[in-house]
Amino acid sequence: MRKYLKPHRGLRTASVASALLVVGVVVLFLVLAPSGHDDRVFAAGNGTVEPIDCNNDPVGLVQVYADSGSYVLRKFNISDGQQVDLDPVWSLDAAFMADFTNLNAFALNPVSGYAYGAADHSSDGTRVIFRFDRDGDVEIVGKPEGSAIKAVFTSMGDLLYGADKYSGLDALSGVSIANYASAPTLIAVDDADITLTDGNDYARAIIDGADYVIGKKNPDEVLSVNKLGDDLPKVDFSLEFRDQNGNPLTSYTAAGDGWGAAYSVGGDAYFSSNSGDGLFRIRASDIDVATNKAVAYRVVATTQTTSSNDGFACPNDPVVLELPPTPPSPIDCSVEKNLGLLQVINEDGVANIKQLDPETGNYSNVGRINFAELGIPGASINGVAIDARTGSAYGTLSVPGEGSYIVQFDLAGNLVYLAEGSLGYAGAISSDGLFVGGGSALVTMQLPTAWSPDRTTVPQAETSTPIPLLEAGDLAIVELEDASNTEVAVFWNAQNQKLVVFPVTDPSTRSEFDLDLGTDSVPGGIAGAAWSANGTLYLSFNAGTGVLAIDPAAIDLSNSGGTVQGAMVLDSSEATSSNDGMSCAEVLVVPPPPPPPTTSTTTTTVAPTTTTTVAPTATTVPPESSIMFDENGGSECADLDQSGTPNASTAVGDCEPTKPGHTFIGWNENCDESGTWYSASASISFPESGTTTLCGIFRPIELASTGQSSHQPLALAVVGAAISLLIFLSRRWFAIRSVR
Repeated sequence: MRKYLKPHRGLRTASVASALLVVGVVVLFLVLAPSGHDDRVFAAGNGTVEPIDCNNDPVGLVQVYADSGSYVLRKFNISDGQQVDLDPVWSLDAAFMADFTNLNAFALNPVSGYAYGAADHSSDGTRVIFRFDRDGDVEIVGKPEGSAIKAVFTSMGDLLYGADKYSGLDALSGVSIANYASAPTLIAVDDADITLTDGNDYARAIIDGADYVIGKKNPDEVLSVNKLGDDLPKVDFSLEFRDQNGNPLTSYTAAGDGWGAAYSVGGDAYFSSNSGDGLFRIRASDIDVATNKAVAYRVVATTQTTSSNDGFACPNDPVVLELPPTPPSPIDCSVEKNLGLLQVINEDGVANIKQLDPETGNYSNVGRINFAELGIPGASINGVAIDARTGSAYGTLSVPGEGSYIVQFDLAGNLVYLAEGSLGYAGAISSDGLFVGGGSALVTMQLPTAWSPDRTTVPQAETSTPIPLLEAGDLAIVELEDASNTEVAVFWNAQNQKLVVFPVTDPSTRSEFDLDLGTDSVPGGIAGAAWSANGTLYLSFNAGTGVLAIDPAAIDLSNSGGTVQGAMVLDSSEATSSNDGMSCAEVLVVPPPPPPPTTSTTTTTVAPTTTTTVAPTATTVPPESSIMFDENGGSECADLDQSGTPNASTAVGDCEPTKPGHTFIGWNENCDESGTWYSASASISFPESGTTTLCGIFRPIELASTGQSSHQPLALAVVGAAISLLIFLSRRWFAIRSVR
């Protein structure tokens, strides 16, 4: 008689949005198979459980089915969202399936490649954790302290099972299926690591070097996030759904009873709804722990409907990697994020995205584009701008030996191509999406809506007829505060020392003005970064000679050839030869510029009567330079940054950042360790001008082991840490002794 298995109430009905570098989260679907002759070829076991060979036999997104009285593991088909058999068919040992039911809590150890699951013995309900392989071999590892339906491995190879954590499962010798009762009782360790109870499965994300456990639960717009090793309770993140092109799915709500499948491939997480509403991708860079927000992109429109499931995936399946990438995430210009003035600086093969504090002149890193990782070493980006309507960032990418491309990018370094061509090295976007670019010529184009992950299929940029310019380092768009409310583009012409202004809708009509900064002189050279924020125009000079501000109310197009008043707000800024500015338009981080100099009149009684004009005055700020500290992915060190008199000596603070799995070895002038080293309390001098940034340097903590047999010591030398461990292993217990 053919045996059919029905879903058990213990099987979960929702899934998890996994994130960067999650290797194993398993998906279990129970579907009844039709009766009849079965010509499929099944994998044959060899009696030994082996790791899953993801390098030579990638299994993709795996889902487990109850099929003809046995569980069969199937592959999610990217092309149509359905599940198909692997070849040969993947099933579990028949003897195991005859005695056990309620399979769940599947996970793949990212360190060893061994696959695990949990099940109940059908006669006495004993819950066991078992190990299995691609041939269907099964062995019982142990009996957990409780029954859970959700599990995931940490990056160190520990199993998080419900609220418990189990270490060293790979080192335990499995017992046969028949001897399940003799399997050791597993003792949970450090079970306070996780307080997450929401959602119906766990996934792991690595964010800023730390392990996070996430759970997808109903309602659909909520993602539960818990940092491992953190005693704080889980945090509910708001989850935004977008389509493949990045457009918001404002009306999207998953039907049915939640999310049933979660995977991670190529560093991205994938999850699908039980109701068949699609496969979604969520990236670690789209999980913002600063603002408790996350974004999910739909990459397959329709998936197979199911009611109960669990699953796992190989991390680099080639079929899954052929999916088009999701577009770069929008820049979060909310008041909570408080980004303000952003400067993209090309240096050492990357584009560092830095935030300028207009009150202190200090810079902080908020993003990076690594061109070598994108396969375009030596590239650079310029002419950047943020579309205030969507928050998306755009620019002109220059690729050595090829040319230029219009691209969209984000703070995490994701980048896609929109068109082939250049808008120059100055850029800004109007309120209706007109991209205005310049350099030696002025061009405009309406922002494209289609994009491509590579450069071979993009069309030529459809730009306006170029209009010759003298020299535009960067430009910004502001709205004039007059009766016309005209949107104008403004830039500083370094060749003739003029402020150039033209209406966005009529770039051929240009006005030029002298710039009056009171007692201050206009810095020399190119103004390579321009911003508009809160109705104020800001210009930063490449030579590092400061930042000036202009109130648009001082610009009168009818007075072309006249003078515009401005003011210096910073005497120094970061010196650079290749940079550009973009800004969140309405974030209240920018202090208002000083009012323009005013003219006062006094009259004497001396005949004939004369009028004396008092010259404008301005306060000169003493020169100041600064030393900044980049924790380079480590924990934040408060109060390390310093400002002081150029060339004066100071001491490095004694705070040392921490980073999971690493040890801190010191500060260096360059993140590639090519500069001068500094330790805590070391003497350092303020730079002549601008900012010196010290980079935190870490070394991975590596484990070197000796001794393997049961009851014999396993010595672990922790390289980079001040401790060695001597671990005694038994089939039922273990002990740890530190050797300093």
